Amino acid sequence: VVQVDKRPSGGEVRVHELYGGSSVAVAVDPARAEVARAAGAAAARRLGAPPAYARVDLVLLDDGWAVGELELIEP
Repeated sequence: VVQVDKRPSGGEVRVHELYGGSSVAVAVDPARAEVARAAGAAAARRLGAPPAYARVDLVLLDDGWAVGELELIEP
């Protein structure tokens, strides 16, 4: 499990490096890991088997972390 925090630059909302954003590997946060694992488990139930690859993008909402994107097919 790897956690990467992506941040936009200045007044930009896009986090891609092309727009000045940055990506930094950080220690895994247990609260975010729990949400990501739950998303992976939901995908496994739907697929009938654990996915070979998964990337879970999270966003922070007023009431906690939420899945923004669950990617299962493009590592």
